[in-house]
Parts: sequence; C-alpha cells; structure tokens
Amino acid sequence: MTEKLILITDRIITGPLEALSKYNVKFDLLSDPINSKEAGEKIKDADGLITMLCDVIDKDFIERNSHLKIISNYAVGTNNIDKEACEKAGIIVGNTPDVLTNASADLALTLLLGSTRRLKYNTNIVNEGRWKKWEPIGILGNDLTGKTLGIYGMGRIGQTFAYKCQKAFNMDVIYYNHREKEIRSDLKATAVSEMEVFANSDVLSFHCPLTDKTKGVINKANLATMKAGSFLINIARGEVHHEEDILWAINEGILGGVGLDVTNPEPMTKDSPLFNHPDVLVTPHIGSGTIETRTAMTKCCAENILKAFNLS
Repeated sequence: MTEKLILITDRIITGPLEALSKYNVKFDLLSDPINSKEAGEKIKDADGLITMLCDVIDKDFIERNSHLKIISNYAVGTNNIDKEACEKAGIIVGNTPDVLTNASADLALTLLLGSTRRLKYNTNIVNEGRWKKWEPIGILGNDLTGKTLGIYGMGRIGQTFAYKCQKAFNMDVIYYNHREKEIRSDLKATAVSEMEVFANSDVLSFHCPLTDKTKGVINKANLATMKAGSFLINIARGEVHHEEDILWAINEGILGGVGLDVTNPEPMTKDSPLFNHPDVLVTPHIGSGTIETRTAMTKCCAENILKAFNLS
C-alpha cells in the first residue's frame, strides 16, 4: 500500500489520527506558514492537508498545489478556502460539521451571561482593588428571563443556543435566515425579516456563515435600528462586524454590552478602543475549544481523509 503523507498546519489533538497508520497514512506538522517558500517545498511531497480556519487557501495556492487530493479544514466553515478552484483541480474539501455545535452554543451563552451581568467591568473592579463594599445600586446588570432573543443565522449552532436560552430563561426567540430553514421541533421560534431581527431583539446573536451577504452586516445603519441598551453576541466570523461601528453603538447607548469570540481584525489589537471598553467581553475564538470537541474535530478530519483515499 502506497504511503500517504498528510501535513497539518498547526498543532491539534492527534489521537484519532493514530488509527490511520494501519492504512499507511503518515502525518507531519507543517512548522512554517502555509504560504511560505519553506512550506511550499514540503507540500510538494504531500497528498493532503489538515488546515486551520486562518490559513488562506486561495486560487494561487491551489494552482501551485493541484497535486493534493484532499484539504480537510479543521472547522465548520470553509470561507478561507477557494472551493471553486479546488473543484477544478479535483481536490476534495472537507470540514468538521456537527461535532462543535454544543461547545459553540455554550460559549455564546457564556458571552451572553458575561455581557448582561457586566462581568468584565466587575472583575476589573476586583482586580484593580476598587471593591470596597457591597453596593445596592452599584454596577447593575440585566435579567434575561422573558426577554427577546434574536438569532441571525439559524443553523445548528444558532438553534442549539436559542434552545438553551429558551429553556433556561424562557426567552422569546425570533430569527433571520437568508434561506428558509426547518427548525427543531422542541424550539419555539418565529422567522422575521433582517430589519426586524435587528429592531426587535433585546439580545442579538450571530451564528451565520461568512458570505458576500453577511460580510459587514453588523454596521452603523443596522445597529442604529436596535433597542437602546440591547446586547450583541458574535461567534460567527469577525468580518461580519465593523469594529468602529460597534464602538459607536456602545458610545451612543444603543448597545449595553457586547460579547465577541471573533474579531475584525483577528486577533484584535491590544490598543483597540473596543478591546479596552469595559462592556466588551472578548474571547480568543474558542467556540469549539473543549477537549472533547477538538478531539471530535480531529476524528472528522481522519474520516475525511479515509473517504478521500477510499480507505474506509
């Protein structure tokens, strides 16, 4: 059996890959940036890649590496890959759907609770030694029970997050999806227009893929239609929002708090006014960041490779 070499562009949990050794599939870590000259020399001898969502796999890259059989993206989204160029070159594109749904929804819930209870602001008070006594009208947050949750992008993660919020806080759920979507039977949710989901949500959470339609949709014009003191969560992609427009909305009192697991640019710069705002809670793109989920993502990549080479 001819040996197959798969290069991985960053360190991942590798356990599920070990089973592929019986199929004579070898894995190696690509230590140089994927578009560097050094990496290019190594990729010439590879049969496939396991790539990260930050790797740019554009038309030029595909033309240089048309010998590859598979590119398995270590993510649900594949917006970093030129899929049309891959199709023309006969390269299979894989991803890791389904397995990170719960972890991502839990992270959105974490950001929601942290934002509405002003967690960053309050922990800063403690860390800076400004906590002197209990204050009955000190730094007050907001309740969630009975409020309206808006979901922009009602895929698996959006629905799971909405379900958790509805069960925990009896929230009314409205949603906008670019295409008609079948909703799980145990979730009560109402489809609305894009304009309505911005205007009628107490909390608006983004779970959409990055497309031409969603890029920059969190902008000043749409934010201006939101309720005063509402909250915004983005765990989709950073390019969905404009950093300066979110800052404007906070300063205008339109947004009472923001939770971001993705930023634009990513990573967010330390001197960003948004990063340093006490009511903006930022996490470093960790939606799928649990041991169980990242292990399952590796298993998906292994399955993608087996299918690509007809080994399963």
